[in-house]
Amino acid sequence: GLGDVYKRQTLAWAADALGDRAGAQASIAETLRLVPDEPGVQALHDHFFILDAPATERVDRYLTLAEESTEEMRGHFLTMASRSCIDAGRPADAVAIAQRAVSVDRAVGGERSLHVARDLNDLGMALIAHGQLAEAAAALEESIQIYREEHEAHSHVALPLLHLGRVLTQRARETDPPDADLVAKARGTLDEAIALQRLAAPDSDDHASLLYARGDVLLLSGDNEGALEAFLEAARIDRDVYGDGHPEVGIDVARVMDTQLMMGDPAAALRSLETVRTSLQAWEQHLSLIHISEPTRLLS
Repeated sequence: GLGDVYKRQTLAWAADALGDRAGAQASIAETLRLVPDEPGVQALHDHFFILDAPATERVDRYLTLAEESTEEMRGHFLTMASRSCIDAGRPADAVAIAQRAVSVDRAVGGERSLHVARDLNDLGMALIAHGQLAEAAAALEESIQIYREEHEAHSHVALPLLHLGRVLTQRARETDPPDADLVAKARGTLDEAIALQRLAAPDSDDHASLLYARGDVLLLSGDNEGALEAFLEAARIDRDVYGDGHPEVGIDVARVMDTQLMMGDPAAALRSLETVRTSLQAWEQHLSLIHISEPTRLLS
């Protein structure tokens, strides 16, 4: 019945939030089996099964889903298209699509809806990718405010806090030595986000992204051992979520190796390389994602 359909849709969203992509796909596939002629369920099914498609393909497919979806779901698919544009190296398009998502959801649910908070987080991500750090910070701070209006410790606030921490980290890097106040603010922002994410979904890829960002700011503050621990934990989570051969694992391991080399331990860096050697050729073909000296993890 409809109750079972709604339950399985909810289970799919919950599994995805917890980092269980296979569980999400199984739940939505069973939902589609129960109601094969329901367009909304078909759209969600497509969403969960195109997440691992090449970035350029994802952009086109999410834009199509956005055009064909209900007003309530259009903003979601636009944000996914924006994220895919970032992955595809098209930050200007990512900004434009995220701005459209904000406009759509403000028209549907009001200026301060949770969907608008989500869209502003994605707009912040896109603006970071486009190098517009001040504008990104403004969008992220508004996202954080809206989530906190709903609940002071809203679990979803971890993501705009993550990206605000990234902005602060990038700004801190602009001076030599790094700006100590900005480093401290970045560290505090990320620690708050990690505490929320550990309560909500400690085994998710979002937690891995937070740990990776924390590793970056710890390096700036001179805590190489703490940074290495964060990068290793990010790699462990991404392996569990995506499997050993996923490019995100390669980005994590590249950062682990970079840190081990900075700490004067080339033997450990070589051991880390051995854990991913069989995947190197495939990753080189995947937009050359592994650059030990220029880590480029794409954060959600």
